[in-house]
Amino acid sequence: LILACTHYPLIKKEIASYYRHAVEIIDSADIVAKAVKKDLSEKKLLHTSSSVRHRFFVSDFTKSFEKSTGIFFEGQIQLKRHPMWDNE
Repeated sequence: LILACTHYPLIKKEIASYYRHAVEIIDSADIVAKAVKKDLSEKKLLHTSSSVRHRFFVSDFTKSFEKSTGIFFEGQIQLKRHPMWDNE
């Protein structure tokens, strides 16, 4: 089973439980993150400092998404809408 949508990894444990761990689950988000980390590392662009400032840009902003994002990052999260899909 391929988790190809961005929010499916958030419920990966529940999906595995539903199928009683009888189905191999491929997490596309994990695969992409590892590939990006490898590429950034090879190009010496990987940030390795322990101090991190998170900035989040989204193509579609909702308060509920902002609130749920805060759960995963344990705190106040501020999202900024980026008009990437607008016809400007």
